[in-house]
Amino acid sequence: DQIVSIDGEDLEGMSADSFKTYCKKRPVRFLVARAVVEEAQTEDIPATAAQPNRVEFLADESVAKLGMAFQGLPPGHLKVKTCASDGWAKSVGIRVGDQIVSIEGQDVEGMSADDFMMYCQRRPVRFLVKRAGTEEVQAEDR
Repeated sequence: DQIVSIDGEDLEGMSADSFKTYCKKRPVRFLVARAVVEEAQTEDIPATAAQPNRVEFLADESVAKLGMAFQGLPPGHLKVKTCASDGWAKSVGIRVGDQIVSIEGQDVEGMSADDFMMYCQRRPVRFLVKRAGTEEVQAEDR
Protein backbone atom coordinates (compact mmCIF):
# COMPACT_ATOMS: atom_id res chain seq x y z
CA ASP A 1 0.00 0.00 0.00
CA GLN A 2 1.13 3.57 -0.63
CA ILE A 3 -0.02 6.86 0.85
CA VAL A 4 -0.95 9.11 -2.09
CA SER A 5 -2.15 12.22 -0.25
CA ILE A 6 -2.68 13.53 3.25
CA ASP A 7 -5.58 15.91 3.98
CA GLY A 8 -6.00 16.37 0.23
CA GLU A 9 -2.37 17.38 -0.36
CA ASP A 10 -0.39 15.23 -2.83
CA LEU A 11 2.68 13.64 -1.23
CA GLU A 12 4.73 13.96 -4.40
CA GLY A 13 7.06 16.88 -3.77
CA MET A 14 5.95 17.37 -0.15
CA SER A 15 8.79 18.09 2.26
CA ALA A 16 9.44 15.78 5.22
CA ASP A 17 8.66 18.64 7.61
CA SER A 18 5.28 19.29 5.97
CA PHE A 19 4.49 15.57 6.12
CA LYS A 20 5.32 15.45 9.84
CA THR A 21 3.15 18.51 10.49
CA TYR A 22 0.17 16.94 8.70
CA CYS A 23 0.64 13.66 10.60
CA LYS A 24 0.46 15.45 13.96
CA LYS A 25 -2.93 17.03 13.17
CA ARG A 26 -6.15 15.31 14.26
CA PRO A 27 -8.23 14.27 12.52
CA VAL A 28 -5.94 13.43 9.62
CA ARG A 29 -7.15 11.94 6.35
CA PHE A 30 -4.95 9.68 4.19
CA LEU A 31 -5.60 8.60 0.61
CA VAL A 32 -3.97 5.20 0.15
CA ALA A 33 -3.41 3.28 -3.09
CA ARG A 34 -3.91 -0.39 -2.37
CA ALA A 35 -2.65 -2.96 -4.87
CA VAL A 36 -5.10 -5.81 -5.42
CA VAL A 37 -3.73 -7.27 -8.66
CA GLU A 38 -2.86 -10.95 -8.76
CA GLU A 39 0.86 -11.49 -8.18
CA ALA A 40 1.11 -14.05 -10.99
CA GLN A 41 0.00 -11.48 -13.55
CA THR A 42 2.68 -8.94 -12.67
CA GLU A 43 5.66 -10.88 -11.35
CA ASP A 44 7.68 -10.29 -14.54
CA ILE A 45 6.85 -6.57 -14.73
CA PRO A 46 8.95 -4.39 -12.40
CA ALA A 47 7.00 -1.88 -10.32
CA THR A 48 8.71 1.35 -9.43
CA ALA A 49 10.26 1.12 -5.98
CA ALA A 50 8.47 4.18 -4.64
CA GLN A 51 5.12 3.33 -6.24
CA PRO A 52 4.34 -0.40 -6.12
CA ASN A 53 1.08 -0.09 -8.07
CA ARG A 54 2.75 1.84 -10.89
CA VAL A 55 4.86 0.39 -13.67
CA GLU A 56 7.08 2.11 -16.22
CA PHE A 57 7.10 0.98 -19.86
CA LEU A 58 9.49 2.05 -22.64
CA ALA A 59 8.59 1.93 -26.32
CA ASP A 60 11.95 2.03 -28.09
CA GLU A 61 12.82 2.82 -31.71
CA SER A 62 11.75 -0.66 -32.84
CA VAL A 63 8.09 0.01 -31.91
CA ALA A 64 6.13 1.21 -34.95
CA LYS A 65 2.71 1.40 -33.23
CA LEU A 66 1.80 1.36 -29.56
CA GLY A 67 -1.15 -0.97 -30.10
CA MET A 68 -3.47 0.60 -27.55
CA ALA A 69 -6.42 3.00 -27.60
CA PHE A 70 -7.59 5.26 -24.78
CA GLN A 71 -10.88 6.31 -23.22
CA GLY A 72 -10.68 9.93 -24.32
CA LEU A 73 -7.64 12.20 -24.38
CA PRO A 74 -5.98 14.52 -21.88
CA PRO A 75 -6.38 16.73 -20.00
CA GLY A 76 -7.75 14.45 -17.30
CA HIS A 77 -7.44 10.81 -16.34
CA LEU A 78 -6.46 8.57 -19.23
CA LYS A 79 -7.35 4.88 -19.17
CA VAL A 80 -6.45 2.19 -21.68
CA LYS A 81 -9.61 1.20 -23.56
CA THR A 82 -8.22 -1.55 -25.80
CA CYS A 83 -4.95 -3.36 -26.51
CA ALA A 84 -4.35 -4.93 -29.91
CA SER A 85 -3.72 -8.66 -29.50
CA ASP A 86 -0.51 -8.44 -31.54
CA GLY A 87 0.52 -4.96 -30.40
CA TRP A 88 3.40 -3.60 -28.35
CA ALA A 89 1.20 -2.61 -25.38
CA LYS A 90 -0.16 -6.12 -24.85
CA SER A 91 3.27 -7.69 -25.40
CA VAL A 92 4.81 -5.66 -22.55
CA GLY A 93 1.92 -6.23 -20.15
CA ILE A 94 -0.22 -3.10 -20.44
CA ARG A 95 -3.85 -4.06 -19.77
CA VAL A 96 -7.28 -2.65 -20.50
CA GLY A 97 -8.20 -0.40 -17.57
CA ASP A 98 -4.63 0.62 -16.76
CA GLN A 99 -4.30 4.37 -16.27
CA ILE A 100 -1.59 6.35 -18.05
CA VAL A 101 -0.19 8.62 -15.32
CA SER A 102 2.64 10.25 -17.23
CA ILE A 103 4.41 10.17 -20.56
CA GLU A 104 8.08 11.15 -20.73
CA GLY A 105 7.79 12.28 -17.10
CA GLN A 106 4.96 14.72 -17.89
CA ASP A 107 1.69 14.31 -15.96
CA VAL A 108 -1.10 13.59 -18.47
CA GLU A 109 -3.85 15.09 -16.29
CA GLY A 110 -2.72 18.62 -17.14
CA MET A 111 -1.40 17.87 -20.63
CA SER A 112 -3.11 19.02 -23.82
CA ALA A 113 -4.39 16.38 -26.24
CA ASP A 114 -2.00 17.70 -28.91
CA ASP A 115 1.03 17.34 -26.62
CA PHE A 116 -0.05 13.83 -25.64
CA MET A 117 -0.38 12.78 -29.29
CA MET A 118 3.03 14.31 -30.07
CA TYR A 119 4.65 12.29 -27.26
CA CYS A 120 2.92 9.09 -28.43
CA GLN A 121 4.57 9.49 -31.85
CA ARG A 122 8.09 9.81 -30.40
CA ARG A 123 10.51 6.94 -29.93
CA PRO A 124 11.79 6.17 -27.48
CA VAL A 125 8.81 7.11 -25.29
CA ARG A 126 8.36 6.22 -21.63
CA PHE A 127 4.96 5.68 -19.95
CA LEU A 128 4.20 5.49 -16.23
CA VAL A 129 1.10 3.34 -15.76
CA LYS A 130 -1.11 2.87 -12.71
CA ARG A 131 -2.16 -0.77 -12.80
CA ALA A 132 -5.79 -1.71 -13.30
CA GLY A 133 -7.12 -3.47 -10.25
CA THR A 134 -5.67 -1.05 -7.74
CA GLU A 135 -7.95 0.88 -5.49
CA GLU A 136 -7.57 4.03 -3.49
CA VAL A 137 -8.73 3.88 0.09
CA GLN A 138 -9.66 6.80 2.31
CA ALA A 139 -8.39 6.30 5.87
CA GLU A 140 -8.98 8.68 8.73
CA ASP A 141 -7.14 8.69 12.05
CA ARG A 142 -9.05 10.29 14.89
